Formats: sequence, C-alpha cells, structure tokens
Amino acid sequence: MRKNLLKKTMTMVMAMVLLVSTFCLSAGAAEGKLTIHVKNTPGWEKVCIYTYGPELAGPWAGKEMTNDGDGWFSITFDAGDVTTPIFNNANGAQTGDLKDTITGPGEYWFVLSADGKEATVSTTNPDAAAPAETPAETPTDESPKTGDFSVLPAALLGLGSLGALVANKRKK
Repeated sequence: MRKNLLKKTMTMVMAMVLLVSTFCLSAGAAEGKLTIHVKNTPGWEKVCIYTYGPELAGPWAGKEMTNDGDGWFSITFDAGDVTTPIFNNANGAQTGDLKDTITGPGEYWFVLSADGKEATVSTTNPDAAAPAETPAETPTDESPKTGDFSVLPAALLGLGSLGALVANKRKK
C-alpha cells in the first residue's frame, strides 16, 4: 500500500512540476516577442521593414509585412532588441531612420505620414475605440476568463503531494 501511495504521490509531484514549468515557459516566450504594426497611410502596394541594431529582417529592403486589412500591416520577431526600423515599399519610397522608437519586446503601432517619410509610434492601436467609462457604482466582473491561469492550484497540488510524500517517509 505504501508503494502505491508513493507512486501516486510522485506522479502528482511530476504533474505539478510539468504544469508549472509549462506555464512559466509559455509566459516567458510571449514576453520576448516583438510585434510591429504599420498603418499604410501613403497607400504603398506593399510594406517592407528593414531593421538595424540588429538586422532581424535581412538585407535591404528587409521583409515584406503581412497585410492585416484596413491599411494595417504587421510582423512579429522573436527578439525584442530592435531599436531602429525603416519602413519602405521596396521601390524607392521609405521612412527615415525611426531611431530609438522601439524600446523592448511588446507591440508597437506606427502610423506613416501621407508622404511615407515619417511615422508616429504608439504602444496601443490608435484605431481602437477608447474604452467606455465604467461608472463607479457598477461592479466589475472579476471572475476568471477563459485562458486565465493561476499558479495557485498547481502550487497547492504540489504542496499537498509533497506533504503526503514527507508523511509517507516518516512512517517508514
């Protein structure tokens, strides 16, 4: 019986370790991503991005960005150390060096000027509607949403398993 309890306890501990490590790895992976969005105000046929510091998009004219619709183009990099993007149409039109507009991983939204030579940058989508104000007397829903994950259940499972393991060892 003790062998059976020990096997179950070890299985629970391994499940907890796997669950917590998977959560930590997936959370860390998302943090290292850099997504750049560009509003194609000049109406270029295609939008390319060239970066230096480092050259993540390859040699000039860089990589062609994905058309997301409504004039927006995007691209995602694994590394977040780009500081200077240059947007171009691979046919002579380009922005200047947008030096130090990217400060680390995350999402950046660039809006090209009408002539395509300049851009403004934001860390939020400038086309997104401003959130409606919630009156103070209206309670907000704090219940977990689909996809929310808390490490608390896994930690409790692990502590329970560890306690059972220690109790089993003391009985021997």
